[in-house]
This record gives sequence, structure tokens and C-alpha cells, in this order.
Amino acid sequence: MMMNHDQLSPGHMMHEAPSSPECTPALSRSAHAQNAAPTFFLSSFRAVKASRLQKRLDLNQACQQLAEWRENAAFHAGHVAPTIMGALPFGLSAQAELFIPTDIALTTREMFQADYGAETIEEPTLQSYHSDLSEARYCDLVIDVKKRMAHSDLRKLVLGRCARLRFSGPVHVPSVVRRLITQNQRDMVFQIPLRDGSILIGASPELLVRKTGAQFCCHPLAGSIPRSPDQAEDARRGQMLLSSAKDRDEHAIVIAQLRSQLSDLSRDLDIPDIPSLTRTATMWHLSTKLRGSIRDPKMSALDLARLIHPTAALCGAPKDLAFRTISALEPSGRGLFAGLVGWSDARGDGEWVVTIRSGIIKGAEAQLFSGAGILPGSNPEAEWREIEAKLGTMRRALGLEPDKM
Repeated sequence: MMMNHDQLSPGHMMHEAPSSPECTPALSRSAHAQNAAPTFFLSSFRAVKASRLQKRLDLNQACQQLAEWRENAAFHAGHVAPTIMGALPFGLSAQAELFIPTDIALTTREMFQADYGAETIEEPTLQSYHSDLSEARYCDLVIDVKKRMAHSDLRKLVLGRCARLRFSGPVHVPSVVRRLITQNQRDMVFQIPLRDGSILIGASPELLVRKTGAQFCCHPLAGSIPRSPDQAEDARRGQMLLSSAKDRDEHAIVIAQLRSQLSDLSRDLDIPDIPSLTRTATMWHLSTKLRGSIRDPKMSALDLARLIHPTAALCGAPKDLAFRTISALEPSGRGLFAGLVGWSDARGDGEWVVTIRSGIIKGAEAQLFSGAGILPGSNPEAEWREIEAKLGTMRRALGLEPDKM
């Protein structure tokens, strides 16, 4: 199993063992088909592959199940503990997509990629593309948000839009997944079958929380700029982002919110004074790694994730006002987009990432989402270019040119 400097504790071995007992439209299939759909979560910390669905859970049921498992059972080191996987929505009061797999295995990214092979098939062609916000309308909303900031306590708002794509035939999900894995080597790749028959897939660069034992790590991203294929220009853009006052302010709001949320929950909270640069295949981001120890040994990774989600990197600040403003301005509703994907096990360990650079696929249809952090100093046209660039991850995975729809 893969290990790197981000890993918080040693001792996880590869074993296979059974586990124990509104941007999303109404896209249903039989329980048998749901159980047949593969589920996986790949990161540098752990690569988890699950099959067959034992039971679906809401968020409260999942947290209760994890507490019961941890209270009533002991797990041998090196063996897979009973695990809950799935996805949480942007608004936690909405329906979660959490479940207990019947079978779960720890693998590696390389082994998983090899399982997909190198099969090529004829790709369906894109027939239609619709964004729920045009460029002009999005820019108007950015101006609206800036006016609200001038007359309220709103300091930051993440403004998103949803795109819907229709192809000439069913999207071949294994091909999309293969591209996600090969094109996004640094990112966390996932595939989650949903109860309505659609499939959530993506390659997220943003870790909300990873927990093992008492140790946890958060790696939020806030402040972004599109990358360039020209090496010199790409390096210049990274340095420009690092010195951007607007982006540094945006990032500082995210870190201040997390500091406030985590200080009472943790010991030895370590937060670097200045952000670092993180890159994906399409974007440069400002990032900060926060590390600490949880005070309450009974708190699971899922418990911690639900307490800090959504962060200002996904929502805004102050959180409640930003959440209400997003609900009023975004036309489609986010559903699972800008939510969380990951796993938590009976030991309390787990890993939850932000559901960005992702899509929901069913048959010949795909839905994508992207957003940008709006501040008083935001330029509307630049924010539009940012959300267009952020769609590049899924455009490439769908076999489309990243900047042409």
C-alpha cells in the first residue's frame, strides 16, 4: 500500500476481508444493479475498493454505527475494520449517499489502474452542453455579491454553476475513470454509485480531513489561478498567485475559520503562518496543511468532517450567511457537489475529501460543477475564467478538449 510524507501513522497492511454488519436531477435501477456497481476511493494514504452494498445509511445512522462498532469490537492490527463509504451533500440536511459495503479491500493506485487495463472503445460524441449560468449572468452575480459585501457582514462567498452535457450514447465510465487516474496523479480519485442509478466520479485535490488514531490533517485550498501549457508562463502564474493580496485574503479567511473550529477540538494544533503552492493538472492553488490531535478519542473521522463542513473554501464567511446567499443565487442547487466523499472505519480512522473536479454520470448524460471564491476585490471576468478552467479536469476525463465545449 502506498505511503508518503502525508501519512499520519504506520501499520496499515493490505488485506482483503469482509466488513461487518439539487444540481442532481431525478436521474432508478434495481438493487442488484446497484450492488454490481464498483466503489473506490484512491489517495496517497489509502486505496479502498468495495463491492456489494450491504446497507444504506443517513448521516446520523452512519455516525451511530461507527460509534457502536468502536464500542463493541476490537480489531487486529493490519486487518480491514468495518467501514462506511460514500458521499455527503453540500448541505448536510439533504440526503446522504452513505453505505456499508459487504466486501472491502485495500489495494494500491497502481494495482487499481492495472485492473482497468488499456481498453479503448469508440467514444460517444458531445451533442449538447448547457450551463445554468451564462458568462454574462455569472459576472452579474459576482457584481451582486460584491454589493452585498459592501452592505452586510458577508466577507467571502463561493459562487458556483452547474453544467449539463448530453452525448450521442452512454458514457463509458471505466474510460472516464482511467483518464482521471492517469491525468491526475496527485489527486484523490473516487467512484461512488448513487441510489438513483447515477455514478459520482471525480479527482479531488482538496483534503477536508484525514484521521488515524488521535492524529488528523486538513489540507484546504483557497485562492486559484489557471495553469498554462507554457512552462515559463506557468511558473510566473504560480508566483503571481502566491503574491496576490486578493487570493491571500481569501485563503486567510478559510484558515481563520478552521482555526476557530478546530482549536477547542484538538491539542497541538499546528498551522503554518503562510500558505504554499499546490498544483493540479489544470490549476494552481494556495494551500495550508493543518495538523493536530483530537481531544475526544471517541470522535471518528466522519464526526470531525461533519463538524467542519462546509468550510469557507466551499461556502464562504460567515458560514450561515454565505450558505443562505448561495441558496438564493445559484439556480440549480448543489446536491452532492461541493460536498464530501470518503470513508470512515470502526477504529475511527478515515479520509474525507471535497467533492470538486467531479461529475455525476447516468447513461448519456453528465453533470459538472465548478465554483470560485468571491471577495470585494474580485474581477467578474477573472472569476468566470477560473470556473471554466476548473471544469478542465472532468472535460479531459470525458475525452473533450478542456477549453472547448
